[in-house]
Order: sequence, then structure tokens, then C-alpha cells
Amino acid sequence: MRGIRSMLVIGGLVAGAMLSAPQGAAAQQQAKAARKAQRAQVANELLKLHQAQLIFFRRLASDDGYADQFDNSVGARDFGGARRAAALATGLSETQISVGDGVGVGGEEEALDGPILRASQGPSAGAMRLPRGMMKSSGKICFDFGVVQGCVEW
Repeated sequence: MRGIRSMLVIGGLVAGAMLSAPQGAAAQQQAKAARKAQRAQVANELLKLHQAQLIFFRRLASDDGYADQFDNSVGARDFGGARRAAALATGLSETQISVGDGVGVGGEEEALDGPILRASQGPSAGAMRLPRGMMKSSGKICFDFGVVQGCVEW
């Protein structure tokens, strides 16, 4: 009798393992698909970030009046005015743009739901920094696309 019970218990364990294996494989496939979707989202948002930066800096380079307006706003610490000017140039909402003197702008301590990727461009990242003399002021502008945030300092 004991042998039969042991066989039934072992058989139940084997059957349970066989049933959970397909479920485990399905869960792995779902996780893999979610990771792939997240990578695609980051790539799309990164593309939008680079397009916004390109549009903004092209406008600064091609429109002296706009460049002076933006530079004067940053120099006067009118970061709201500078943010409005950047939003006008890029077509983004003001909530996606932060402008400041470089202290704490785009660098606040992020909660766990903060950006996945920070494309930081500036001296701290060892990446691009605008040439001296390009702007009269010094500051930092950040474009935020949720999962991706990019900043440039000058």
C-alpha cells in the first residue's frame, strides 16, 4: 500500500512539473517579448530626443534673434522664458523641457519611476559640451521623453 501511495505522490509531482513547464516557457516568452518592446520604446524615444536637440540647436545656429532671446533669458535666470522659447522651437510641451544654470536641472534625484536612460551630454559625462563663446550665458537644457532624458550644458 505504501508503495502505491509513493508512486501516486511521485506521479503527481511529475505531472505537476510537466504542467508547469509549458507555463514557465510561456512566462519566459512573455518576459522576452516585454524586454524587446521596452528596448524598442527606448530606441524610439532616443530618436525623438536627438531630433529635438537637433531642431533646437539648428534654430540657435540659424536665427540670431532667437539665439539672443534664449541666451538673454538664461542669463537673466528667466528659465521659464527660456523653456517657452525652446518649446516653441522644438514643438515639444514645456513640461518636456527643463532649463537652468546647470545645478540640479535634469539631475534631481530620480524616483524609481524616473528615466531608464539618461543621455547626458556635458563635462560630467565626458561628452559634448558647447564651445566657449557660443553662448553669453552658461546653463543646461534637458529634454525629457519619459524613459529617455538628454541634457546639454554650456
